[in-house]
Amino acid sequence: MIIWSNHREMIVDMGMLSSRILKRQVGRLPLLHRATSRRRNSLAAIWLAFAASAAVAPVNGQVMQTAPRRGAEQANRWMPLDAVTLPTSDARRVAMLDRIRDEIAKRRSTMAPREIDRVLTAMNQIARDMFVGKQARLSAYLPVSLDIGYEQTISDAYIVAVMTAAAKLPNGANVLDIGTGSGYQAAVLSKLAKKVTSIEIVPQLARKAKKRLHHLGYDNVSVMTGDGYLGWPPSAPFDAIIVAAGGRSVPTPLIDQLKIGGRLIIPIGSTAADEQLYMLTKVADGTIVTCSMGRAIFVPMTGQAGQAAGPKPGSDNRSVPSCYDGDVT
Repeated sequence: MIIWSNHREMIVDMGMLSSRILKRQVGRLPLLHRATSRRRNSLAAIWLAFAASAAVAPVNGQVMQTAPRRGAEQANRWMPLDAVTLPTSDARRVAMLDRIRDEIAKRRSTMAPREIDRVLTAMNQIARDMFVGKQARLSAYLPVSLDIGYEQTISDAYIVAVMTAAAKLPNGANVLDIGTGSGYQAAVLSKLAKKVTSIEIVPQLARKAKKRLHHLGYDNVSVMTGDGYLGWPPSAPFDAIIVAAGGRSVPTPLIDQLKIGGRLIIPIGSTAADEQLYMLTKVADGTIVTCSMGRAIFVPMTGQAGQAAGPKPGSDNRSVPSCYDGDVT
């Protein structure tokens, strides 16, 4: 679950600003001036919930102290009001996907448009608001990670999109999703893969996600409770492994469980402030080719990841090349 990325620097500031400042800033927005008092208060509450979401979990608050900052004035320019003011969740979802598409285009990266189109088409079939609590549903299409309890978050949809597109899933793909959380990433993968195995280390979240995904009809997703560092050997080898938690090194078991040609998308850094999102590809002779998608901060991987050693991209002081001729995070 992501906390911060180059694309979403403002998440940090808005979590740090006081409620009084945010209420004053929200009150200045023309749209809210035209709204009724009740509606204006409702939208202000959404804004505040959005701002606080990245800092709700204690671990997030610690990590955020090291992240770049911006001012409240820029926050007003960045906040997409259509994410909460459009009348239906379907309309808010379409607006969210349009923003993702526009942001990727602005990056002028070499990420394949076909892969982006595949992923956004899949995401358009998924009601993101069903993967958060009832009190957060109106905030589900905001460009921010949202707290889901147990010091975990549902990742920003933009990051879900670029990580999934980077995996470049083949037809009939077998995918491993590490860090189930709410189950949203697994749901996106289920639209593009034949089989998805999703691992969550927090038993309570695993149970909720399993029940939610079953209820919503994602029958090709299997949710397991376990330590994602170890992967899931019974379902290996995988065409792709997507990890939504940051570590200090690449888990060797995940490399071992990749197919030839398979891709591992994972955030790695010696500290949270140094974290980058990497893509590791296993080539024909079994060696690994590594590139960077850009800077990001995710919630930390727990379990054996805290004690284990493994390969560290860039640790030999050689520059890791960009995957797409520029950051996409």
